[in-house]
Parts: sequence; structure tokens; C-alpha cells
Amino acid sequence: AYGQEQSSEISNASQNAILKEASALFVQGKYQATADELKIIETKLNQTRDGTKSLRGLIAYWKGICYNKVQDFPSAISNFDKAL
Repeated sequence: AYGQEQSSEISNASQNAILKEASALFVQGKYQATADELKIIETKLNQTRDGTKSLRGLIAYWKGICYNKVQDFPSAISNFDKAL
């Protein structure tokens, strides 16, 4: 149940330019590739100090869902915790 449902923020992510590729990968069911893309985005945000707390939380939550889907539960839990 937890981490299984897609939030409206994730559904709307394709409208955000920096999340467009991750959204496309997620829709295709490429969860590991989505997590990898989100890691790249997260690194860029950290380097430039861009991104709102809400965006960073969304990325961590989304990574948690992706890791849960590929059954990497320790990474899923870590990212869900970070999303809080």
C-alpha cells in the first residue's frame, strides 16, 4: 500500500521541465532508470542550490516509489524518510 500509489504531484511532474525525462521513464515502467534520472536532477539542484523544499521532497518521495517498485527496500525507506 505505502509507496504504491502515484501522487498527483508525480502525475503532474511532466509539466515541470526538469522532471520531464523522469516522468517519461516512470510512465514507461522504467523505475530504476527513473531513480537514476532523479539522482542526476537532485545532484544538479544540490550543486546550484536551486529547487524548493517541496521539489526536493517530491524527488525523494518519487525515488522511494521507484526503489520500492524494483524491490530495493533499504533505498526506498531511506528516500521516504528523506521526503519527510
